[in-house]
Amino acid sequence: MDGELFLRGPKKKIYRLEWRSSDKDRRRALPPGHYTITGYRIARTDEHGKKWFLSATSHGHRKLQVAGDKPLRVEIDPRIHLSTSAAAQAGKLRGSMMFSGDSAGGRHGNLLKAVHRIGLSIYRSGKRIPISYRVLDNKNMELASGTMKYG
Repeated sequence: MDGELFLRGPKKKIYRLEWRSSDKDRRRALPPGHYTITGYRIARTDEHGKKWFLSATSHGHRKLQVAGDKPLRVEIDPRIHLSTSAAAQAGKLRGSMMFSGDSAGGRHGNLLKAVHRIGLSIYRSGKRIPISYRVLDNKNMELASGTMKYG
């Protein structure tokens, strides 16, 4: 499996579409109706043979309408986006970090119509990888460090 797309369709039925990079034809049939993307997985193998994958889930990421008489192309942005924030309050530093995937980013035109980015988990060899962080001041002195907690 190189990718999977999870959809909620008519009558709240769940659909799972799977493809491999070697597939010459990546078309998948769905009955006509309204669908919501609820998640996706994208897998890759690195130069050391380790398998990595992104897993994204949402209650309602992007809406699609499938018509019986014409194909619909669905593209997922495979990039990983990182957003961070930090604020000092009462002598304490509070920070957050978010990994996200497919979005409503303007540079992709009408392909990505999500209101918000979809949250991601990053896995290597079947395990969620720890993400370390460091917060530095303007003199490169470390103010905080640790490992991000998912969730």
